[in-house]
Amino acid sequence: MGGAKNCPETPRQRMISMMYLVLTAMLALNVSADILNGFTKLRHSMESSINSTQDRTAAVMESFKVQALDNDGYQEWLVIANAVEAKSDDFFNYVEDFKLDIAEMCDGKRYAEGALDTIKLRNGSDTNKPHQYALTENDPETGRIHAEEMKYRMEEFRTYMTSADSKCVVDKLEKDAGFRAEWERKISMFSSLFSTKNVIDEEGQSISWERSTFAEMPADAVIALLTKYQNDIRVAENDMVNFLFMQAGSSDFVVNQATAVVLPTNGEYIMQGKQYRAKIVAAMMDTNQVPRVFIEGQEIENGEYITQGHIGENHYDGYMIIGDDTTKYPFHGQFTVGAPAATIANTECNVLYRGYGNKMSISVPGVSADAITATCNGASIQKMGKGEWIITPNSSQPVTISVSATVEGHSSPMGTQTFQVKNLPRPIAYLSIGGKIVTASVPVPLGSLAACSIQADNADAVIKVDWKVKPGYRVKCRRKNVNSLAQAASIAKSGDIIKVTDIHAVGPGGQEAILNDLAIEVQ
Repeated sequence: MGGAKNCPETPRQRMISMMYLVLTAMLALNVSADILNGFTKLRHSMESSINSTQDRTAAVMESFKVQALDNDGYQEWLVIANAVEAKSDDFFNYVEDFKLDIAEMCDGKRYAEGALDTIKLRNGSDTNKPHQYALTENDPETGRIHAEEMKYRMEEFRTYMTSADSKCVVDKLEKDAGFRAEWERKISMFSSLFSTKNVIDEEGQSISWERSTFAEMPADAVIALLTKYQNDIRVAENDMVNFLFMQAGSSDFVVNQATAVVLPTNGEYIMQGKQYRAKIVAAMMDTNQVPRVFIEGQEIENGEYITQGHIGENHYDGYMIIGDDTTKYPFHGQFTVGAPAATIANTECNVLYRGYGNKMSISVPGVSADAITATCNGASIQKMGKGEWIITPNSSQPVTISVSATVEGHSSPMGTQTFQVKNLPRPIAYLSIGGKIVTASVPVPLGSLAACSIQADNADAVIKVDWKVKPGYRVKCRRKNVNSLAQAASIAKSGDIIKVTDIHAVGPGGQEAILNDLAIEVQ
């Protein structure tokens, strides 16, 4: 509570109180700068992977077009590949515009296309603008909420990539069991990469994909997640184009050119400690001949390369041998390993208060709340549900919160953050009549004086603390010390000033505070 009570504040005191209120409100939204920098670095790393995948897809498309010039069998498959490329570009560009719109709302300026590949948002910690844009504002072309439009386009892209409308695809599905199995694998892969299913939280409540993706997330985290979807779009496009290229040559194949292609089976972006999986296959091959794959001189079983790698970009080289041919077809692959990162935000202020149940919001982008665990030192911690936690420090020592998440059946550390611990802000004393505050500028009727009580509360009202005024404060009326306001009322006259001093209050954890004096004018 701000403003004057029974003891008037000076203009300077009111200015200081207002500055403190603004500061604590700003710090309530504070997210660790190190975590935000981590999101930016991950986003830039994924942009590098996107560019690499685009280059590989362009190389395959060029080979596709060359083969189609002299071979009718390639032409109908090239038509499908061109459509896949166009659909992928359309969805990729939509996501890019989505990112630029959020960046513009946060920073107040329109960035050029592709600028987010290298820059860092000035206001990347903003959790309001992404929420507002995605969940409250409408797409001007369709009228849908932006998040709903994103979900619609993602589902449309997923369906399109596995639709069997073309005659050549339908014929293959009917006649070729191997083709059907691979097509079903792609349906499973694309359904996983572009899933828009609701998320079930720890209380068993269903949360929409839109809210689980955009609600109250920092701008840096949202844009990093959207960049991950762009990476998945390019991975899906590359996978499908390579698959179509192989099918185009499978019915009439002459080994006059071959391209070794690396196909990540679980994306090119993984968390530290998780396994990277990739298939190395020939873009052109005889289905009766199984290629042999070598990386760093070692033959890879079943053509599937499994490794963990180190944080950042990882590169590897190898070659492929097809059948009895001794010709070596070299290839190069890369993937990015990101350092774990958790979002930890204090919902009330940038510090923890000793003995008080501080409300905390803890989340990890891309991980449901029920898969997140948190521990801390020097404080008790209680999970309240929906990503909300209560932290109660028991000393004045700093508290470090450690976050872990269960991903793919294994628990991995996601990050830590340390908070300073302070005592609760000193409350102020005020006069109350039946729960209603009596300000110093309003005289108290003599008949109401006996019903008055002394209460205590925080001046800024940012946090709600139950302060109890201790009995034993001093009351002085007409130059006499009396035991209570009721006794003062029995001797007071209109125009008298009753002084209340030595007021003490007790808060959470037994913290005791000495409060301001009160001067009560009798009407």
